[in-house]
Amino acid sequence: MDSNVLIAFMGVAGTIGGVYLGYHLNKKSMKEAQQLIDRQSFNKAAAEFETAFTEEMIAIERSTTQVPNNIIMNAIAKHRNAMIRFRHFVAKDSKSLFDMAWRNYENYEQYRIQSNDPNELKAKRQFALDNMTNLLDFVKHD
Repeated sequence: MDSNVLIAFMGVAGTIGGVYLGYHLNKKSMKEAQQLIDRQSFNKAAAEFETAFTEEMIAIERSTTQVPNNIIMNAIAKHRNAMIRFRHFVAKDSKSLFDMAWRNYENYEQYRIQSNDPNELKAKRQFALDNMTNLLDFVKHD
């Protein structure tokens, strides 16, 4: 009888130990799976955010005559939608900087050319590109 009790006790202890070990391994796997899902969601939102600006950045870089504010004005709704979707993924401690970068960018009137001076056009094009780049830098931070 004593050997049966000992065997039963060892069986119960083994089962409890197995359940405990399985629980902790599963908990770790679930946490890793959630981190992978979060990373994939961030990467998707970041790619969409970057893509939303690509066409306009190329247009501003290549155009020697088109005024940046017209390019941005025509795309601002697309950019705003991408910003709203991506903002969710910006780290809490970076959100205020992201919002400031957005406010610095979104006023497309600041890119308007006041004269026919080609240097002013060049400077405004660079200013617009710099503001876009400041926003897109947040894709590298999460």
